[in-house]
Amino acid sequence: MNKYSLSKRLGMVADMIEVSDCHADIGCDHGFMALYLMNNNRINKAICTDINAGPLERAKEHIEKDGYSDKIKTILTDGLHNIDESFPHITSATICGMGGLMGVKILFDREDLFKKMEHFYLQLQSDLNLVRMYLEIAGYDIEEENVTKEEGKYYTAMKVKPYKEGLKFTSLDELVEYLKKEVNILSIDEAVKYYYPFYESMDKEAYEDFLNFMIDKYEKVIGQMKENSNNYSEVYRELEIMKKARGIFEGKAC
Repeated sequence: MNKYSLSKRLGMVADMIEVSDCHADIGCDHGFMALYLMNNNRINKAICTDINAGPLERAKEHIEKDGYSDKIKTILTDGLHNIDESFPHITSATICGMGGLMGVKILFDREDLFKKMEHFYLQLQSDLNLVRMYLEIAGYDIEEENVTKEEGKYYTAMKVKPYKEGLKFTSLDELVEYLKKEVNILSIDEAVKYYYPFYESMDKEAYEDFLNFMIDKYEKVIGQMKENSNNYSEVYRELEIMKKARGIFEGKAC
């Protein structure tokens, strides 16, 4: 990776990003996303945040080297905490490379800022079913998703737009408890859009490969389990959701 290019998974996210005035790269690591967007005239200003001082210092060095110290600010913080009126209005954001529920926490904690954005973009590593359900009930619309494979692993990216008020929760714990309860009572048909949705803008080959990879993986796992095992019903249910998703995709691909 250098200042002019991104890894495949981050490049997938960058390809979704519309021109924006002020972009927040949350969990920015070494700042490559903001620099890529700036170097390609996709943004005018940026804020890079990270909870770890070391990577943020590297980001600051890269920003200074590229001559963007007046356009890209760095702040040591968790998510968008400590962002106030002294900062420019944030019009877009990326949250990449962290767990799904951590991403939900960042969105939940600063809903006031995310609801004012034109778009934000997610590349989260886990619990994507809960992430999608959260976005829906919180009043966000997933306009686009894509999937790619890098170094043997599959990654999903989402382009999200706020569009209405959503359900309110008094705490993150209450929200997560609600999500886990609701997602587990969905029928197979209802669950597909939260677990393995298909969008026409997707890389169809990558999506199909991902589904086949997951189905093969789960079939091997369940083949080694006894029906009275603790997790058997959970694994069987998710396998059925995958197969339903593949059937829907094959019907659309015809």
